[in-house]
Amino acid sequence: MLLGKRSRPQMKRTTSMTQFDVAAQQPSDQEMAHHGTHTREHRRREVVETAPFLKVCGLCKRCLGPDRDIFMYRGDIAFCSLECRQQQINQDEDEEKWLVTSMIDNPPATTAS
Repeated sequence: MLLGKRSRPQMKRTTSMTQFDVAAQQPSDQEMAHHGTHTREHRRREVVETAPFLKVCGLCKRCLGPDRDIFMYRGDIAFCSLECRQQQINQDEDEEKWLVTSMIDNPPATTAS
């Protein structure tokens, strides 16, 4: 049994991706048989940090996970369902209507010099 790095075929250096030879990087059948499924299991896994606003629903505070759909509103508010998103949209529209009607009923006072 040999210890240390396993030998790999020499990779041809190129300046263009059109000349890139994928077959040269594939392990041989003997290498796959020798290592079994370990080559797939030991691949490096990337860890991606989730943005804080993607962790909980913006309305009901339910946890959002990587295996669940996320519904966005206004770019930085995440929701667990279409229903929660629609409730937030309705609340925002009601607030905007209230602000507009309050501005019409009570215009800001102007000071005369």
